[in-house]
Amino acid sequence: MIPILHVSLICMYSFFLKPQAALGFDSIQVYDYYFARGATTGDAWSQFEKLEKENFKKRSCDVQPFNLILSRAKIKKHIQQKLGTEQKVFCIAFYKNAPHQVCVCIPSLIIDFTDHKNYWISDEKDKLWLEQWRDVVKR
Repeated sequence: MIPILHVSLICMYSFFLKPQAALGFDSIQVYDYYFARGATTGDAWSQFEKLEKENFKKRSCDVQPFNLILSRAKIKKHIQQKLGTEQKVFCIAFYKNAPHQVCVCIPSLIIDFTDHKNYWISDEKDKLWLEQWRDVVKR
């Protein structure tokens, strides 16, 4: 009787608590807009509306490094939070032709507002790459 209970508990655990997989974006476009002031999730969300309404210029960038960084990041459910004063880069990323509103908070956080996921970056090489990437896209 106990082995059956044990097996059923394992099956229930694996069914309900599937690990979250990182997205593999098909493409990414960066808004030509940056700010480095304190903000909340709501502020960032309203920035996306402003950027779309005012038709801010967007440019494409290489998506492969982002996918690699996202695959190594620790994924957590996004909750309302203060985003701090670090540099923020606003992007629209496409996954299976669906746009995702993504905010890259340099150096350690990528937020997908569409799927409500936080990607916490802990690898120092990834953080350095994001900082260098920010400097390149700001030019």
